[in-house]
Amino acid sequence: TSPIGGAINSISTEAEITNTQFSENHSDGRGCDYYQESGNIKFKNVSFSSFKRMSVHSEKYQSFDNVYHIEFEDCRFNSAAFDEFMEKLNNSRRNFTYLDKLLKYCEGEILLDSDIVLDDSEISEFEKGIQIDVQGTVLNGNGHSIDARGKLRIFYVDQPFTLKNITLKNGYDRNSGGAIYNNNDLLLEEVTFIKNTSGNWGGAINDSAKTKVISCNFYENEGVSGSCIFKDSGLLEVVNCRFERNTGYDGIIDTLYDDTEIVIKDSVFHENSLRNSGVIYNSSKTKIFNCIFSQNCALTGGAIENIKEITVIKSQF
Repeated sequence: TSPIGGAINSISTEAEITNTQFSENHSDGRGCDYYQESGNIKFKNVSFSSFKRMSVHSEKYQSFDNVYHIEFEDCRFNSAAFDEFMEKLNNSRRNFTYLDKLLKYCEGEILLDSDIVLDDSEISEFEKGIQIDVQGTVLNGNGHSIDARGKLRIFYVDQPFTLKNITLKNGYDRNSGGAIYNNNDLLLEEVTFIKNTSGNWGGAINDSAKTKVISCNFYENEGVSGSCIFKDSGLLEVVNCRFERNTGYDGIIDTLYDDTEIVIKDSVFHENSLRNSGVIYNSSKTKIFNCIFSQNCALTGGAIENIKEITVIKSQF
């Protein structure tokens, strides 16, 4: 604890701090972890405190000119101070760039405080979507939404990821996974998918790993195969979800290979429309428990098109 620089006060014009952790430091003035009056500062692989004031402070922080510069590489912040950090970077817009840095720099469960909307200037940077490449990231949308405006995919998942209490809307990919393309363990809880589209597989989600979808809603999503979820490997569990007014060619939920397993429980499929085969297109192993299928339509198998192994228990058609 110190009025200036709770852990470190530097009067040097050049500083670099690497592989360091700051925790529970405090300053009533400037920089609960680190203070530097001027010069260049570089932090690499540093974790900062859960701080009451900005963890890192420089007298010339906001200028970012050739004399005063702060560089962060592979660092992690407490999310409570992230907004202040972004404001000092002159990027307080709640856009994809903001969310990308929030997910990369913040520790613990990340709580959104506003909606996120894609800017036109970001389209080329996030062509694949916001990449989830930090293991164990947890994003709580706090009832807010992420809007890709029909321009690109929202998330590309390479590491275990938990997403909850949020709406993903207007995601688009010309090939697969309009809202999410998943390659790792994925937990979705109380997530609403609205008007996400892909040119081929998975209008909302293209899934190639182990995924749980709990208490989620899918409205007006569109894709050729799996207008809501296309599953090409691993285990998919769907519990207490609602699928309504989704459209496509084959399946609201579509499976591909023999090593895929799907379990669907306590879910409702209502007013979905397929140009070819049913709401559930099963070419692997699927179990359906206590589900309701109502007013769905398709060319063959309005509710289910089965070509492999399927079990249906206590469900209504």
